[in-house]
Amino acid sequence: MTGVDSSKVGLAQTNERAQQTGCALTTIYADLTTFRTADAYQLVVLANMHLTADARDHLFATAARAVAPGGHLYVVGHHVASLGLAGTPDAERLFTEAMLATAFPELTTQQLGRTQQGDTSEHSTAGDVYLWAARQA
Repeated sequence: MTGVDSSKVGLAQTNERAQQTGCALTTIYADLTTFRTADAYQLVVLANMHLTADARDHLFATAARAVAPGGHLYVVGHHVASLGLAGTPDAERLFTEAMLATAFPELTTQQLGRTQQGDTSEHSTAGDVYLWAARQA
């Protein structure tokens, strides 16, 4: 298993949890706005990556290329309706179903949806948008 992140703290936490569970993990510290990989993976996950449009397009293209034949991509991020509740204060960095529906033309979308609205705590959101897609085997 390989984890790539631009957060040294996040990678350290991931390594610690992997060791606790006996999972073999390779971590890569990288700037996700310029990261490229020639490797292909059975599962690629992008979670709460709220980048500018250009950086997001690069990351989405890199992630799609990294999905092996028969592999899957999972993307999740705050819905634009979460503006002011969670995530970035820049609406253009938040997700919509329409944006994810067209972001990965080389993959087959298997599920695209939105989670239910969060609670009323300080950590509430107006829900997240998620995509589960596959590359043909």
